[in-house]
Amino acid sequence: MIRTRRIFFIGIDDVWFDKPGFINSKKSISILHTQLEIERKKYSVRVIEKTFLIDLRHPIDKIFNAFEPKSARYPIRKAERDGIIVKKATTEKDRQDFISFFKQFSEQKKIPNIKEDDLQWQDIFCAYSPGGEFIGGASFIKANDKTVYRYKHGATNYTGNANDLLLWHAIQHSKEAGFVFFDLGGVRVNQNKNSYYYRHYKFKEKFGGVISDFYTYIKIKKPLSYFMIIPDLFVKLFFKDDYTSFINFLSRIKIMR
Repeated sequence: MIRTRRIFFIGIDDVWFDKPGFINSKKSISILHTQLEIERKKYSVRVIEKTFLIDLRHPIDKIFNAFEPKSARYPIRKAERDGIIVKKATTEKDRQDFISFFKQFSEQKKIPNIKEDDLQWQDIFCAYSPGGEFIGGASFIKANDKTVYRYKHGATNYTGNANDLLLWHAIQHSKEAGFVFFDLGGVRVNQNKNSYYYRHYKFKEKFGGVISDFYTYIKIKKPLSYFMIIPDLFVKLFFKDDYTSFINFLSRIKIMR
């Protein structure tokens, strides 16, 4: 999947899982997100993050039994017993429910909002209370060759273990659809129990995936590459060499569109 964006006058191809699309891109800047390593001469900058991968080639009961019993399997079963309903979005109303909910969630959490046109490339799952109230949702981006089904956005009001049930439904769906790996999205390995990143890491760890590398490659064409020394220094100084945080920062101040 390739999405073309712009920062001021600079064209950018934002590429997910499509190595040939990245290599053949003619834009001034190309960004590839993938679980694969590529040759050094094909990119200018490489960013490595950690993620958890669940191997979907295993039987579904084996996948479920790999979840931690108290923190994952029990909440999922309880959510089902309590009548929490999760379904894949199939209507425009489902989609708008998620967009509206996520907008409020992002404002409260001070995180970037989702771009509506990006969702046309993603699967959305919605969670509802027994009374039909929208209580959360999650979206997933997928590789065209069905190698990876990756968690992208999520927001809930923390009612009834909806987070756990949303992921479980998405895992089941991705297996049924023939994907090879379910990717729980980026994490920061953190042992500080007071840190948000620790809680985020432990939440994803409980689903039994294997910690793996996920790569973001940035290719900058000449002559633009000669002018990237200052931005590169800026990222190193103010974002601790974390280009993902830098891109999120650009999204928040609406430079990217």
